[in-house]
Amino acid sequence: MAMRLIQAMGMHRDGARWNLPAEVVEERRRVFWECNTADIFQANCFSRPCTMSPDYIDTAFPASRRAPFEKDFFILKFELTQISVSILGNAMQVKAAPYSTVGELHQQLSDFERQIPYNFRCRAALLSMPSVYADPVGAIRESPPASQANLIINLQQSTLAINLSETLLFLHRPYYAQALHDQSEEPTKSSFGPSFLAVVERCHTIISVVTNLFSLHPNVCARHWFLWYHAFNCAVCLGTLIFRSPQNALAGFALSQIDATIAVYTAGVQGGTSKRMLNNLRWLLRLRAQAARKIDRTVAPDMQAESTADSDDENIELIGWRTRLIERVSKGSQKARTISHNTPSVSGATESPNADVNDTVSIALQQLLGNSQGQGQEFHNPAQSGSGVNISSNELFDTSTNDLLHQFWDPMMLQEIPESSGQPTAGTNWWDWDAGLGADQGAGGV
Repeated sequence: MAMRLIQAMGMHRDGARWNLPAEVVEERRRVFWECNTADIFQANCFSRPCTMSPDYIDTAFPASRRAPFEKDFFILKFELTQISVSILGNAMQVKAAPYSTVGELHQQLSDFERQIPYNFRCRAALLSMPSVYADPVGAIRESPPASQANLIINLQQSTLAINLSETLLFLHRPYYAQALHDQSEEPTKSSFGPSFLAVVERCHTIISVVTNLFSLHPNVCARHWFLWYHAFNCAVCLGTLIFRSPQNALAGFALSQIDATIAVYTAGVQGGTSKRMLNNLRWLLRLRAQAARKIDRTVAPDMQAESTADSDDENIELIGWRTRLIERVSKGSQKARTISHNTPSVSGATESPNADVNDTVSIALQQLLGNSQGQGQEFHNPAQSGSGVNISSNELFDTSTNDLLHQFWDPMMLQEIPESSGQPTAGTNWWDWDAGLGADQGAGGV
């Protein structure tokens, strides 16, 4: 609605064209680019077209608030949206572009990242990118140290790093899923192996940045939902890796990143929480426990566990790979699992809004992960310093799942994925894929 109002007011056309006063021109520019940036990032998050094509826009960027000819945080953010909208356009095409286009867009983002001014580089992000900084000394040398005394610059550095990494995730995530499908034993050998590695690295980057920022400014971070949203999605992405390829050399690393996300979520909800954060923490705990069980079964396949087929169905439900729509299409029937729109706690109890937060968290963890039968593998959450909460990873919970997780992969499953040769494949979808087809015959539509 805001973007339609902006269009009606003509703010997508530069005010200097009509000789408006300089202060009015500057205000219109700043309002337009802030709204347009939010629209593009949100559209990418939900895999939907943005409101306005770049071809319709000639509004100039607002003036930098730093010294003349020096880019400030806002100019950098607006420039990033120019690449982000190209990635969105590539994703929204009915016919997928060649995979080489992904490499070209990735290069644009890499060039942008290298040109970020020193003061706006996030050290936590640089240290988490071994593909760029194989030596941590280089990452430290090329980024300023984080200081708790400078809240604004810390937020700007972290936000820019997260926005850039999430843009890379939007670009590569469908191909990451396809790489896991093509070569579940070793996704890096797939034609889409570069996308697989890019997603794993950038998930690590986002989780590291959120963890670092929370350690500096916990009370402020608790009020910025986008930090928790992206950390949660990264944990789900890495959980997908474990469920699909538990024998992979990166499975242990993926599990450690889920642990890190759980740690920061647990610390976050203790400082003041919402029902949404508690629900996400429950899902993360459940995700972690089932991922650990999946790895354990790979290491010791003779251990007592439920059947593989049942376990796979449960994991698919958890991470949202199988939606009702896709299940109907793939099976050619109307039968599908029904997913509750509400996500009650395991016991059916709700938290009292007046209860002490620490008690609420403890109760939630006990409800979710109590040792009801036997002893399971334990996971100690480092964020619970002093309280020593031990989390059991067996006998996990009911199978009701949140629609949020079902929607996670769904928007990216609608477009055909091209072969590495650049030609789109036939419209075979993920779920109808014939197990007898080899990866050399091309990827199915995702």
